[in-house]
Amino acid sequence: MANSPLSALVGGVLLVWWPEDEKPNLPGPKYRPGYVLDIDMSAKKVLLAYGTTQRLDVQAAGEMVVTHDEMPTLKQDTKFCFRRTKWIPLSPDFLSKSQSGVDVIYVGPVPLARADDLLNAMQEARLITP
Repeated sequence: MANSPLSALVGGVLLVWWPEDEKPNLPGPKYRPGYVLDIDMSAKKVLLAYGTTQRLDVQAAGEMVVTHDEMPTLKQDTKFCFRRTKWIPLSPDFLSKSQSGVDVIYVGPVPLARADDLLNAMQEARLITP
């Protein structure tokens, strides 16, 4: 990742129109949180781990739940699935709630107190090596 003001987003949560698997080049139907893993400025894309508010009681390898109490900027408790990642275009169609570019929502970084859990989930997903 080249030096860019957008590199500050890596390690935080961004809301996106997550594309469906069968239509990867189109914004998806649901505006949801994604954990920012990387940004490729030359390709104008951001690598995100999938976030969901469903089935929070079940955590598989490579998953981590962050609660609203831990991160009040999250509207709901959210599970991040580091085995489910996508490169998403850095465009208003994917990143802006209104798809106009004026309302991109950066939720913030995952709390520092969860750093070990975050690293463990990323290791389980084989995104990083121990």
